[in-house]
Amino acid sequence: MSGIIVPSRLKDKLDEKWSVIFHQFLHNTEGIFSSSPYFFPEYTRHDILHINHVLKIMDRLIHNATMEKLTPAATGVLLMAAISHDIGMFLKPDG
Repeated sequence: MSGIIVPSRLKDKLDEKWSVIFHQFLHNTEGIFSSSPYFFPEYTRHDILHINHVLKIMDRLIHNATMEKLTPAATGVLLMAAISHDIGMFLKPDG
């Protein structure tokens, strides 16, 4: 399975500081999505493919005029929120 793919229009909005923050966030979270949620086997997939679809949809929903106004910080937080929106589903029994 390939990794999380951030649409270039969003990735290009990150400045140097937020690029570092975002890549550290990916480093810390991407591996979580390589497994299936333990407690929710009946739910739809919530793996990296799902995250990539969420990011593509998010990119399509942001109007160009809005995109111009997004700051690097807002873009970074938006990306991290989209990626982590289902992370609670990956809780393990010992968690």
